[in-house]
Amino acid sequence: MVKVRKVALRQCRECRKEVSAEAISCPHCGCPFPTGKKEDLKKFLSGWEKYIPPEIREELKKLPWDNTFFPSEEKGERGEGKKFLYRHFPFFRGFEWKSKTTLFGLPLIHIAIGWTIGLEEGRWRLRPKVAKGIIAIGQFAFGVITIAQIGIGLLFGFGQVILGLTVVAQFALGVIFGLGQFATGYVAIGQFVLLAYYGLACMGNAVYLWSVDRKNIEAVEFFHQLLREIMAFFGK
Repeated sequence: MVKVRKVALRQCRECRKEVSAEAISCPHCGCPFPTGKKEDLKKFLSGWEKYIPPEIREELKKLPWDNTFFPSEEKGERGEGKKFLYRHFPFFRGFEWKSKTTLFGLPLIHIAIGWTIGLEEGRWRLRPKVAKGIIAIGQFAFGVITIAQIGIGLLFGFGQVILGLTVVAQFALGVIFGLGQFATGYVAIGQFVLLAYYGLACMGNAVYLWSVDRKNIEAVEFFHQLLREIMAFFGK
């Protein structure tokens, strides 16, 4: 027999609509701790006080702990809470810029770094800014040419963890070419390569692999020829 747990309903102190007594925020108006007192939110945040400098801590206590702390994003309001975060913790604000020139509905260049505070299912959450453009630059990015910590570059990508046709990254998940500590691709070069046709690495797996303990003649000839073509391109 399945036991059904009954949830007590109470009025939100701001919009007066019914919400769960255990709700962290009102799903209707976004008010934090809607069935409790303003002191409840202060109590909730008190565990973080030891990580906050005293002068910032005093300012934090003076903020209005109601639904104006993080008002509706749709109204374009910043709210005292967001002003506080942006003033003392600039990394929340980040940086964002889009070129006016667009191609296929995307900005030619989109740079987005940092985080934004958004309302999701009645709760305020931190979400990373994602750069999306022909040339996309950011912590998280998607573009034809991408420079990011984590991203997808349809033609080329550079960063930490990147997926794309040609990639240079710590974790280079390339299709045609991958260069990195860990690399995949038709041609893959790295400390460790996987799913490669021609591979140059300390160790790994490839149809034709040139590694510390394996020197496939086809792989050796291919990479020697590749080196000669690169040097000829630069006139050497």
